[in-house]
Amino acid sequence: MGDFNEITYGFEKQGRRIGPVRQMTEFRNALDGCGLIDLGSRGPWFTWETGNTPRTNIRERLDRGVATSSWREIFSNCEINHLSHSFSDHCPLLLDTNLGVTRKRTKFPFRFESSWCMEDDCEEEIRKIWTNCDLDISGKLNAVSEGLTHWSKNTTAAWFKRTKELKRKLDKLNHRDPTSSNLEDLILTKLDLNLEINRKEWKWEQRARENWLSYGDRNTAYFHKIASQRRKMKEIKGLEDQFGSMVNDDSGIEAIATGYFDQLFHSTVSGSPHQILAGIRSVITTEMNTFLLRQYTSEEIFKAIQSMGPTKAAGLGNYPSLTWKSVWSAKALLATGLQWKVGNGRKISIWNDGWLPMPGNNHITKTDVSISASFVADLFIPIERKWDIEKISNLFDSEEATRILSIPLAADEHEDELWP
Repeated sequence: MGDFNEITYGFEKQGRRIGPVRQMTEFRNALDGCGLIDLGSRGPWFTWETGNTPRTNIRERLDRGVATSSWREIFSNCEINHLSHSFSDHCPLLLDTNLGVTRKRTKFPFRFESSWCMEDDCEEEIRKIWTNCDLDISGKLNAVSEGLTHWSKNTTAAWFKRTKELKRKLDKLNHRDPTSSNLEDLILTKLDLNLEINRKEWKWEQRARENWLSYGDRNTAYFHKIASQRRKMKEIKGLEDQFGSMVNDDSGIEAIATGYFDQLFHSTVSGSPHQILAGIRSVITTEMNTFLLRQYTSEEIFKAIQSMGPTKAAGLGNYPSLTWKSVWSAKALLATGLQWKVGNGRKISIWNDGWLPMPGNNHITKTDVSISASFVADLFIPIERKWDIEKISNLFDSEEATRILSIPLAADEHEDELWP
C-alpha cells in the first residue's frame, strides 16, 4: 500500500496526455504476476494532484492498496479510505481491517499541553478558574487541572468539528472540475485546514520530545510516527508454549513470558564478577568521573533552563523554555502562595515569611516586631527540639501562639522546606 508512481489504465489520469501504454501494461502484468489484486477505495478517486490553474492541473491515481487472495480471505472486511489532505500533493491512505478490536482506555495523569497556549481563551480560562476558587494554592491547582481538562475536551471537540467541516468541503472541491473558481476555493480551503492542523502540531511536538518542527517539513510521517509510538499499546494476542500449543489467555501468556525470561537470565555458572569486569575496557577516566560527580551550581541550572527549547529538555540553543516562562510569570503568585514547612527553623524569618499552618493567614500579623527572635529556630528550646512555650506566649497573641504550637517538630533535624 502506497505510492506506486504508475497508473494501470488511462482513465486513472486527468489533465495533459496519457503516458506510454506499454508502461501501464507492464505495471498490470507485474501486479498479476505477483498475484496482487487492487483493494479498491472510498473517497476521492485521484490520489495525486499538481497545478493550481485549469491549464496546469493534473490528477492521477498513483497511490493504491493491493493484496493477495489469501490475505483478502483473512481480512475480508478491509477497506481503504482516501483521506482529505492539505499539506501534500499525495492523498493519505487509511487501511481499516475492521477487526472489531477494542482497547481499554487508560486514564493518564494531568499534563499541560503546550498547544493550549495557541488558544485565545486559555489564559482567560485559567484566570477565571483561579479567581473563582476559594481554596488554598494546592486546591486551586487541582481545580485548574480539572477545569482545563474539561475545557480541553470542549476545545478539542470544536477543533474536530471545524476540521471535519473543512475536510468535507475539501472532498466536494476535489470531486469538482478543475476550473479557476474551484481551484481557488480548493487552495483557500487547504490553507484554512493547514491552520487548524498547525494548532495541533505543538501537541505532537510535545509528545515527540524533540523540536522536529524546527528542522524539517511539518506533519511528516516520521514526525507522527515518533509521537504515536509513545502512546501505542503493543498487544500480544498469544504465545506458543514449550509443547507447541498456542496460549491466548492473559494468565497463560504471563506465565510463559515469566518462565522464558527467568530461564534466559538465570546463571548456571558460578564465578566472580571481577573476572567478567576485567575484560571490559574502562571508558570513564578518574578525572571525568570526578567532573560528573561534582556538585552543580545554581548558575549552571539557570543556564541549562534558559537554553531549553519551548517544549524540550535542556540542550544547546538560546530559546527560553515554556516551563521557565510559566514559572517566571507566576513568580508573584508563588511568592504569596508558597508556605514554609518547619525543619530546623534557621531559614524561616518569623516576621517576613509565611509559615503558620492553614487555615488562615500564614504570616504573623503582629506589627511590633521583637528583636529577641528573628528566625523560627529562635523559638525552640536549645538542643531539646521543643517549642519554647513561654517565649511564644509572650511574643504572640493566643490564636497565633496556638497555631505555632500545633506545628509538629521532627525528632531528627532537617532543612526547612517550601511547600505549596
